[in-house]
Amino acid sequence: MGYRGFSKFMRGSAAPEHSLLKLYGSETLQEILAYGSECKGVESLDSEVMGPQMWREGSWTTSYFRSFGGTIPGGTSDIQRNIIAERVLGLPRK
Repeated sequence: MGYRGFSKFMRGSAAPEHSLLKLYGSETLQEILAYGSECKGVESLDSEVMGPQMWREGSWTTSYFRSFGGTIPGGTSDIQRNIIAERVLGLPRK
């Protein structure tokens, strides 16, 4: 799907595939990190591994909270859903 979208983009046409990939990727990452935090329980709150800016790099909970930033660049998930509804499914605008 990524190659097809990039091919359309290079030819100058709209590529709604990128909206699907962005929405699926960012929300799936959040779900995986939330599940990992749940599985580890209290241990997910902290880690001994310090990152380059001295934040706890290996913490599942830290990664989960930071994953919300991935849903913002390129349009929030709601905007991506609107793009998919209008351009892929052909639904009318709200």
